[in-house]
Amino acid sequence: MEIAINTQELNEGKLSDNSKLRERPWISFVLPTYRPGGMDLLAISEVWKAPGYELVVVDGYPGRVERCKALQYLLDRGINVGWYGPPKPKCYPETPVNFANAMNTGILHSRGHYIVFVHDFMTIPSNALKVWMESFSDNGRKAIISGMAYVYNFDPPEIEDDITVWKACEDPRTRLISRTLDWIPQKWEIFYCGFHVSYFDEVNGFDERGDGCISWPLESVVAQSNMHDYRLVVDRRLEIYMCNHRKWEGEEHLWNTGSLGILEPDKRDELEPGWLRRSPNPFDFRKEHLKYLEERGCL
Repeated sequence: MEIAINTQELNEGKLSDNSKLRERPWISFVLPTYRPGGMDLLAISEVWKAPGYELVVVDGYPGRVERCKALQYLLDRGINVGWYGPPKPKCYPETPVNFANAMNTGILHSRGHYIVFVHDFMTIPSNALKVWMESFSDNGRKAIISGMAYVYNFDPPEIEDDITVWKACEDPRTRLISRTLDWIPQKWEIFYCGFHVSYFDEVNGFDERGDGCISWPLESVVAQSNMHDYRLVVDRRLEIYMCNHRKWEGEEHLWNTGSLGILEPDKRDELEPGWLRRSPNPFDFRKEHLKYLEERGCL
């Protein structure tokens, strides 16, 4: 079904009322992004040809939501965009990172029974939806699952654009240089991970105090999963293809989040919040999410 674009609704982080008529998807792929480009790599993912998903984009790149160019680009390629908008206001404005806040924004605007997080400058293989459903079925609702990545070197960026970082590039794969490494988590990782949505009801969303340091959202999940008897699982069947952008030149924090909100190990341990069974966010995640689902006609 075509989604009519209404600029005012887009600026509020909404799509038109036509999106309410679609059936609730099994999986919401949630993309938090703040970098230029990346939409070209996302759009070539073969997974978008399969039914049963929606794509939720939380876009913090300045002005991209208002310009509507990226959203239109995704829609023109037949991608089922369920929501496209900016991160919500931060619960803790003094924190230097916006990762936990952006992820909570995405979950609150998702209609899927399962939530799978992807990052920018990734492509997703054609069998991803099928393999994720198999993994959720095999591991049960009380599992938090992460996959693995094949990491590739690409040409450095030439431009800063809403869609791409390369000039005159119809297919970003032509900028691929070499395969550099395979990223296989030892215990669990947050870069390509999936949850049953009920996990966030139980813990009240990601603890947004975690935005005090780039590594804390991961640490909070590890701690809270243990408190709620969830298992952390690495499923190597869940593969993603990732662009290695960490050594690109430019503003360091733009391409390497390791430089954003990082603390020395001893200071990080000293300042890390005491993770609680229920995140002390100043909202009730379950109530807010149910309200959104009801507005979308999913209840």
